[in-house]
Amino acid sequence: MMKKSKLPGGSTDMKKTLTVTMPDRSRWSIPVAIIAQHRAAHFAMRLFDGDVERSLKEDTLPLFQNNPYAIERWSEEMMDWDDVKDHAQQIAPTNVNFHEGWQQGMKVLA
Repeated sequence: MMKKSKLPGGSTDMKKTLTVTMPDRSRWSIPVAIIAQHRAAHFAMRLFDGDVERSLKEDTLPLFQNNPYAIERWSEEMMDWDDVKDHAQQIAPTNVNFHEGWQQGMKVLA
């Protein structure tokens, strides 16, 4: 049985966010702590007898602190939008001109 972990509060790296720019140019902020929790849970069963907190402290946090690129890689290769969407905060709205889009956008009658 996997033991649940509390997200770390003391680490400054875990208070950071990963910002993603979507195809519509909107920007979203994702807490690194969510990405770390996902990775720790992934390795907990195999390497830490189901202990997510131990996986987080002994493996994921040191990796993320020593190699910030690992945060981005894990998020791209191992996570989906569904894994983070409940924690994502939009920090820059789209710059879509809806009036222009309505006037000049492709329309299809179905």
